[in-house]
Amino acid sequence: QPDIVMLQETMLNSSSQLNFQLHFPDYYFHSITADCGVGAEDLNLDDMEDSGGVSILWRKSLNSKVTKINSSFGGAVAIILNVGRARILLVSIYAPTYGKDTEFSNHLDKLSAMFDREEAGYDEIITLGDWNINEKSDIKRIEEMEVWCVQRGLIRKDAPNPTHRHFVYKHLTFLDCAYLSDPTHIKLMNTSLSFVTTSDHQPVTLTINVQEESR
Repeated sequence: QPDIVMLQETMLNSSSQLNFQLHFPDYYFHSITADCGVGAEDLNLDDMEDSGGVSILWRKSLNSKVTKINSSFGGAVAIILNVGRARILLVSIYAPTYGKDTEFSNHLDKLSAMFDREEAGYDEIITLGDWNINEKSDIKRIEEMEVWCVQRGLIRKDAPNPTHRHFVYKHLTFLDCAYLSDPTHIKLMNTSLSFVTTSDHQPVTLTINVQEESR
């Protein structure tokens, strides 16, 4: 079992979130759903799903090394993991889709605000998930992302093989990836599942080397 799981587009809401968590008794959760922060009168207690949603799960044995980040927002949920050699800000990402350019810009602004607000608490950044940007994306989105990465000191890391097959056009692309501050200790690989899903995304496994460098 993985130490940490980062989920995107969970489709959970306040009605289904706790029930979902019961299936993973060995993990603690930090989740954001579409109805987070709404008043009791606006909660949907009839349907068990909603749009979007992001979660991070970590093994209960790791809890002393994990700090929840309360400045998480709709498309991003974060924790700080202390691995000994460094404190890593881990962010599960579900970025706005194609055509939602204003929302994508706001998403980057909110991430920047999170990074700045929590800066004293971490040494490295790893954002991982459905970034909804690849070589087929609109050039304006690509350029905006490149500028933002330079400003934040982040670089992109992809798994060896594509992670997304379009439902209609069947194109294979790299939508699920990491943007991180230090790739030195990181390995990102495609992951095979032992069961069938209806998702058009394929999971990836990110491995962090937690050992100190010997000199």
